[in-house]
Amino acid sequence: MDHPSVYLDTNIVIRLIEYRDEEVQAFLRSVHARNGMVVSSELTLAEVLVLPIKDRDHELVAHYEGFLTTGDGIVIVPVGRTVLRRCAELRAEFGGRTPDAIHVASAIEAKCQYFLTADRRIRAPTTLKMLDIGTLPDWNTLP
Repeated sequence: MDHPSVYLDTNIVIRLIEYRDEEVQAFLRSVHARNGMVVSSELTLAEVLVLPIKDRDHELVAHYEGFLTTGDGIVIVPVGRTVLRRCAELRAEFGGRTPDAIHVASAIEAKCQYFLTADRRIRAPTTLKMLDIGTLPDWNTLP
């Protein structure tokens, strides 16, 4: 696979930005080193901003907005009709919550091979390989 791609669930973006998680940072460096693509959804922005806005943490709001809107190292998938239709199909097949299905649908629309999350409840087609942050493999060992 020349340019593998990984989708970041909201909980991973929070770990990256708020906790500066070294494991996530190292993983993303190795993705970029293999010319891989890092992807997330517009929904991620809505989810990560709730508490910083509530807490009036303008610096954190700006950090999230900068990371998720500049396109610097991350591709953001718009939540449009195609994603929403696929979301409905995924919920019909796998159940689960709408936000989780939107994330999975966004990953599929972006043709991601991998979905990085800390949420073990998320279900997806077998064509999208789920990566659990708790047992994160070395990116260089993935096909």
